[in-house]
Amino acid sequence: LADDPSFRRPQHADSLLGDPRCERAEDWNMFRSQLLQLPTQDGAALALHFLFNNILAGAMMMDKLDDESNRCFMGVVSALFIISLSKLEHDGSIDGAAYFFKTLDQYVASVHPDELEDG
Repeated sequence: LADDPSFRRPQHADSLLGDPRCERAEDWNMFRSQLLQLPTQDGAALALHFLFNNILAGAMMMDKLDDESNRCFMGVVSALFIISLSKLEHDGSIDGAAYFFKTLDQYVASVHPDELEDG
């Protein structure tokens, strides 16, 4: 079983377990600091801007998000959650919320719940 890729430790594990606040990823650390000071709606605008203009510019979304989750798993999860919440509560966009929540779910489902609590 050692050569079975499904048993391999996920790449984002180092980020999640070793640096859950993403302090070694300077851009994500700055994003987190700014996000914690804003109300949800403003935080969603910041998250959208940060993801699409800083992280995903010129890239395929999922491929780049996967790379970023290896740098800052909780940052990707937090940004997707805040965007999903804002799309639903403030924009009234069920489709928009579902899209971002579906993406969020793919990341969160890959981690044991105890690890999310620790992060």
